[in-house]
Amino acid sequence: MDHACTRAFLVDTDWIANKSKNLEHFQNICDPARVVLEWSVTDLPVNLPSYANSSCVNKAPSPDDAGGYVCRCKGEFYEGNPYLPNCCQVVRGCEGCVQDCISLGNHTFGCPQKPEKVNTTTIAVGLGLGISIVLVLALVGVYWLYHVHKRRRNNRIKAKNFERNGGLLLKQQMSSEDNNVEKTRILTSDELEKATDQYNVNRIVGEGGQGTVYKGMLNDGKLVAIKKSKKVDESQLNVFINELEDFPITWEMRLHIATDIANALAYLHSSYLIPIFHRDIKSSNILLDNKYRAKLSDFGISKSVGVDQTHITTRVVGTFGYLDPGYFQSNQFTDKSDVYSFGVVLVELLSGQKANRVIDDEERGLVVWFLEHMGDSSLYDILDARVKREGREEEIMLVAQLAKRCVNLDGKRRPAMKEVAAELETIRSSLQHGLSKNQSISNNEQDDAQTIYSSIDMSLDDTIEEQHLFSRFH
Repeated sequence: MDHACTRAFLVDTDWIANKSKNLEHFQNICDPARVVLEWSVTDLPVNLPSYANSSCVNKAPSPDDAGGYVCRCKGEFYEGNPYLPNCCQVVRGCEGCVQDCISLGNHTFGCPQKPEKVNTTTIAVGLGLGISIVLVLALVGVYWLYHVHKRRRNNRIKAKNFERNGGLLLKQQMSSEDNNVEKTRILTSDELEKATDQYNVNRIVGEGGQGTVYKGMLNDGKLVAIKKSKKVDESQLNVFINELEDFPITWEMRLHIATDIANALAYLHSSYLIPIFHRDIKSSNILLDNKYRAKLSDFGISKSVGVDQTHITTRVVGTFGYLDPGYFQSNQFTDKSDVYSFGVVLVELLSGQKANRVIDDEERGLVVWFLEHMGDSSLYDILDARVKREGREEEIMLVAQLAKRCVNLDGKRRPAMKEVAAELETIRSSLQHGLSKNQSISNNEQDDAQTIYSSIDMSLDDTIEEQHLFSRFH
């Protein structure tokens, strides 16, 4: 070299082999140099030492070396003093390696990445579970599709039968202006079977040429008459539908009912022993037996009065729509208060409307509505269709005038029940003289090709005379 040596150091031959062989560059090296000191033991033992993780070999003498034996730690993954027992330890980074450690370069080491062992049992279970879930979902889907298809098919069949048996005509009649939509309801066959206890023979109350009449009870407790046809005659559907819109409360029956109740009230008011004010006259308290004879019921709030007593003073009780307006103002109930309530029932019989029905989308009572039409001579606009069809004009007007007098706001101007009963007897007598033999009230059958029932509130019993056969005629 051209200049004197200024630096000297010991290095491991393997380390310097990886560096530049030009010694001029070493003056710029800042990293520490790796140095391995090795020595030989010249006193040769009989047996070379053998320690864990180290090995010893003989070394032949040479001019530069006296010979002897040298020991080294096994492999590059151990380090320490190989001449002492248990001093060759695993290099840092190789602790706990299951397999042989590997060199990561730059004298660093690490355990090799060992692929995880595949658990075939877990895979099999998971695969089986997945397939099972898919199969279950597929079966549920097929079952659901089957029932959807079945339900749609049944609905199509029902719709076809409903149309074939006159259902569309029935709906048209129900929505017409001349009919009361609330008169008729359409129920399913299941509902009708439940109402009649599977058409139990014990529920039969009568039979006609085309059907059997059963006493039925709906879910809401209403008792109804249900007629099941014996056969379906499509040529008679129009007749059947028209009859079902007109529940057979004939004009003669209405007069009969009104007369019976008027006589009952007249008897209560005129009893020479204990006159009685009923105080809750309304259509739902009118009962019919199986021969359509009307009877008065529900005396829960009735009061007896002295013969010389004209009124009772009490808190207002009764049913809205039937109460005497004067009773509201004075809390005094008289026999004329019962007359007012009976007048409301007469208006119901004429119009087919409920006392508490909302008229023309307005909160107008039935009595006000009736008096308005009486005042402008348009009574026929509000009469029930059957009343207009069967009643003679003079009879209808006489009953209407009587009802008007009964609901007079001035209680003193109302007739006594004796007068009311007498006038109704006269009107009914004139009607009976005009009836032919074919106009009997017994011919009141309904033919029900689809077991459609009329929702008149009633119950039927041919064994108990005073069953609740007639609670509303609406």
